[in-house]
Amino acid sequence: MNNVIYLKKGEVYFYVGFEDKKLKIPNIQTWVYVGSDQEDAHIFESTNGEKEQFCFPDGISSNILDHKALSVWLLEEHSPKKVGKEYDYKAI
Repeated sequence: MNNVIYLKKGEVYFYVGFEDKKLKIPNIQTWVYVGSDQEDAHIFESTNGEKEQFCFPDGISSNILDHKALSVWLLEEHSPKKVGKEYDYKAI
């Protein structure tokens, strides 16, 4: 896969999705990468002051984007069936 997002501890990333079933109302949330656990799941912490965390397993595509990929996502015309491109994630 050509699209790789390198995850660095302490860096800001963006979770992109939609608020509605028709995929017309985009939602972008800001998260900080805190690392991976013993099972290679990537862990992110919210920036809203609530200390919320979420994780996804390595090898599973997610809607997490870095600054560059977010810019591309915002400029693309998206299919309602798929949000943006698929990325691989590599912790550095």
